Amino acid sequence: GDGTTATGATTSHSYDATGDYTVTLTVTDDDGATDSATTGISVSSSSGGNDAIFAPYLGTWGDILGDTQNASTDRVVLSFVGDGTDDGTVTPAWLTADGDRPLSDHADKISTLQDEGYDVWVAMGGWDGRIVARDASSVSEVKSAYETVLDTLGVTHIDIDDENYNEPGRDGTYYEMRNEALAQIQSERPDVKVTYTVAARPSGIVNADHCPGKDMITDALDKGVELEYINIMTMDWTDVDTTPERVKSAVEGTVDWMSNVYPDKSEAQRRAKLGFLPNVNESEWSVSDSQNVADFAQQQGIGNVSMWALHRDTSDYGHSDAFYPVESGSK
Repeated sequence: GDGTTATGATTSHSYDATGDYTVTLTVTDDDGATDSATTGISVSSSSGGNDAIFAPYLGTWGDILGDTQNASTDRVVLSFVGDGTDDGTVTPAWLTADGDRPLSDHADKISTLQDEGYDVWVAMGGWDGRIVARDASSVSEVKSAYETVLDTLGVTHIDIDDENYNEPGRDGTYYEMRNEALAQIQSERPDVKVTYTVAARPSGIVNADHCPGKDMITDALDKGVELEYINIMTMDWTDVDTTPERVKSAVEGTVDWMSNVYPDKSEAQRRAKLGFLPNVNESEWSVSDSQNVADFAQQQGIGNVSMWALHRDTSDYGHSDAFYPVESGSK
């Protein structure tokens, strides 16, 4: 799985890094006949803890430095980069209520946070946000746009939060070009990580009109994109309240669905690939609810716990205090 081999009647191997590996065992009998079997394994930290992370979102209209530094977190997902210019051009920029802002607007703040040890991700799109390179006509044009984001902001983790699929006039096949472009970028830049954040119901991940998450993720994996996490939005269900039990139900339904796209992964490995994202500003959601689902995430080996959003946490960062202990080595 990590490029090393061993021979003998019995062998053992220690991995230098946590992660998912594909292991192949080949047996040769006395007559020289061979047979092989392959399986996937998940290597976690030697401490035996769950290697989960806490990755809260933060809108750039919040206090980027203050909200991150005052919350309990080691990372932040800055939101949102898109392409608000509905003129046929491809112009990556920060999306705001007052129009696009240049990517360079927040590059210095990102650098400051990185210098202080924070892991900074960048989210693309958002609710009804025009996704990056939405008007591109080729894979190379999409690829160039995403490379511009990576290089201008100095980040290596992209969160695709495409909630604009049903915008009038949008090419329904755009996400296929995007996935091909992301696969090419990862091939050329192995340090680039991609997470997909998608719509869900209490039953699990769904193909929503505005966000066909199942189709986008299936296509991404088919095209060779290595997904760090599949992150489901467990929030803002207009017909039912968001409760811890419904969040847990959405998680379990998505774990089951993931067996379709990760047939060689164990249930534990699928859980480690999964994240969930409640909106802590919903009126019915409390800090105790955040604590409830954080405990669930730790118990069930969920890989990524998020929240929308640091700038909307009215509990004096109480929600981040509840979620942060999911990190194995949280300080």
